[in-house]
Amino acid sequence: MTGGVLADRHDLRRMYLLFHAASLPLLFLLGYLTDLPLLVCALAYAFFAFGMQPIENSLVAVLTPPRLRSTGYGLKFILTFGVGASAVQLVGHWQQSGGLAAVFPRLALCILLLLVFAAILWWLTRNENLSANALPAAKRPAHE
Repeated sequence: MTGGVLADRHDLRRMYLLFHAASLPLLFLLGYLTDLPLLVCALAYAFFAFGMQPIENSLVAVLTPPRLRSTGYGLKFILTFGVGASAVQLVGHWQQSGGLAAVFPRLALCILLLLVFAAILWWLTRNENLSANALPAAKRPAHE
């Protein structure tokens, strides 16, 4: 809910970068904490990881032409679930080779790479209005 409210009020690129940047140190710490600090860190990470989703979906809506919006979402979800499914295998390999403590710093590196691509997106679209307000209002049929 918070990610959606922030997406409605602020530049989507900024929110996307901030949510991922905030998750980065938390993800790194998850491999080293135990007990209550681990739980607090995991909850904070989940807040940013799941809070980013409405921001990301809004970015897809703003960046795709209206006639290709459904296709854009289809591609986004194919990539999301495809990468997510292969990530399970990769994480299993990392856990076997270095233990659970090795998994989270490596995932943090993946987030760092994502931040680089988000920064490139921001630079490429620096002259565009990428807020949720940039979307045209849905046309509603006139009632007779």
